Amino acid sequence: MDKPEGWITRLESDSTKHLNIEINEGKEPTLTYFSNKKIYLPSEKEAYEKEVLQKGPKTIWLGVTGWTKPPKHYTERYGMNNENGLYEKLVTTLLLENILELKLNDINVDLRHGASNAGVDAAIMKVMETIKVSGSGVNCPMYMTWVADDTRGGPVYVAENKNAYHDAYSDFTQILIVTGGRDVAFYHDYLRRLKGTGFSVVADVIQTATDNIVPGTEVMTGSDKAVLNNAAAYIREKNSFQYNSIPRNFEELSAITRAAVLNNSYNI
Repeated sequence: MDKPEGWITRLESDSTKHLNIEINEGKEPTLTYFSNKKIYLPSEKEAYEKEVLQKGPKTIWLGVTGWTKPPKHYTERYGMNNENGLYEKLVTTLLLENILELKLNDINVDLRHGASNAGVDAAIMKVMETIKVSGSGVNCPMYMTWVADDTRGGPVYVAENKNAYHDAYSDFTQILIVTGGRDVAFYHDYLRRLKGTGFSVVADVIQTATDNIVPGTEVMTGSDKAVLNNAAAYIREKNSFQYNSIPRNFEELSAITRAAVLNNSYNI
């Protein structure tokens, strides 16, 4: 039997209050309370889909996956410039440009994110604060400690565990922009391909912040085993999707990403 990762419960004294418990092996569990965030429990998946997700003939569910924050060693190993949160800013710009392109073509967007208060999720919430666009989050007890107790980003469906989280995210995202990341980003994409649902678009954002190649896998110092390093590069290297070249600059990457997302939106 798999070890429990944690769980979330609604406090009986107040239906708007929730307690998330994250299991930490060998340590005290991490308790996180929510009283402002609208939360749907694992048993309320159907209610979340019915009450929260926007639907219509010209509406797509658009997700963006990537890093909470790029690894610190990227600066030294790959010469990547991430001063002042450059990665997050580039993802914000990329998403804004994609949404505006879709809106110009009369396509509405319902955003999907992981609800955390950092990295790619924070970029999505910044977009939701900048322009009028609906959206909501999908997460699990293991990662809810990263979620702020506020109303930004809309409601959050909390799946039972990490595997259920990946599954639900793939169910509720029709087009996925992969901007980097490691195992979470990879499985969001992998499950989509496994199910044969929706489309993924590779947007290797971090590659535009350095002149050096940031590969899909790398061997960490002190180890002889290759690990997943950059999900966007890994997918590109496997020649899985339309855009398989290394982007020369952000403008080129954004233009090709917009074209791919728009094209795929017509096939939803």
